[in-house]
Amino acid sequence: MACERTGIPTATFVTDSFAAYAKVLCKMQGLETTPLLVLQHPVASRPESEVKDNVKALYAFIRGALLKGPNE
Repeated sequence: MACERTGIPTATFVTDSFAAYAKVLCKMQGLETTPLLVLQHPVASRPESEVKDNVKALYAFIRGALLKGPNE
């Protein structure tokens, strides 16, 4: 959140179990537009290849979040 607040684009990974909480935290901080990338919970018990595939599926969203302009 500190990076987003200073204008540095971020893409935050959360699992679906914590997505609603993360959205509330972002809203409380006035950062409703912070990109949240939601992965299926739990991550630690999933095969590495599955996690990699899930992240690859979000690549366009990640790229867009990190390359956004300062006022987007």
